[in-house]
Amino acid sequence: MQTRPLKVCVIVNPIAGKGRAKMAAETLKLELEESPEIRYEIWQSGEAKEPVRLAQKACLSGFNAVVAVGGDGTLSDVVNGILTAQVAALPKLGVLPAGTGNDFARGARLVTDRITASRQLVKALLSNRYRCVDVLRLKDPTGFDLFAINSVGIGFDAAVARSVKETQVNKTLGHLSYAYSVFHCLRTFKRFPLAISARLSRDTASFNHRFDKCWFAACTNTQRLGGGIRINPDAIPDDGEFDICVGHSVPPVVLVLLLPLAFFGGHRRAQGVAFIRSPEALIDFPAATPVHVDGDPIELNSPLRLSVLPAAIHLLDTTQK
Repeated sequence: MQTRPLKVCVIVNPIAGKGRAKMAAETLKLELEESPEIRYEIWQSGEAKEPVRLAQKACLSGFNAVVAVGGDGTLSDVVNGILTAQVAALPKLGVLPAGTGNDFARGARLVTDRITASRQLVKALLSNRYRCVDVLRLKDPTGFDLFAINSVGIGFDAAVARSVKETQVNKTLGHLSYAYSVFHCLRTFKRFPLAISARLSRDTASFNHRFDKCWFAACTNTQRLGGGIRINPDAIPDDGEFDICVGHSVPPVVLVLLLPLAFFGGHRRAQGVAFIRSPEALIDFPAATPVHVDGDPIELNSPLRLSVLPAAIHLLDTTQK
């Protein structure tokens, strides 16, 4: 009996990674051409947030898998499109990393080389090999409802993310753009009060604390954000929880010294750093405090409620061996 061919939709952000996404999509296309069992379509996004609409369309069109080709922002949009499509059976998600940071792919230990990743994606499709990963859900008092696959940042790291997006420096410095923007934002950023109320892990205990001089609260599904900073070294994307790193109290010079340590997770026991792991948290902060979702700056109101959707996404497994 002949089986139905797999229907795969490839959503490409052509400007991601200074053109690397287009190259990655061409590489994947060559691999897909070698597999007659797969029928595919390649859709290119042309404007901001269009991957959300394209992913919704792919779900409603009955595709078995949707592959995001781009950076963390493109991936985040595709995830939001999948989870808001309102279909009975969600397609599997494929990730072909082609952005500047690729923090989710690296944090989830996915292959990042475009040739190897393309081959592994096709193999995963043909063998139905996938893993379930969590997604963060965030809501604010106005009814705003959004999903994050990798990170939600409040405060300094969100100001840095906005700086990276608003300036042209990231086009010339690439991975170093985050570090450049850190020093740029240090001149103007003011510490702020932040309160966190969280349920600790799966226990009945709770965490309630106010940080009077907070630099940032980085909530992540994986270890990484900001182009490779291991901000939450123990975070894993399939444990039903998310990790929060709070930087507080220390003067700017100490924050600068913590940055290189954080690339290797060396800030675990540093002064002015707190770690929380929780399936749900309520975070209160002043109005106009910068926020980012998967590296994209966004305006949200406080308090912000974050929760985990366990195993919400079936991720095609291209894990590094």
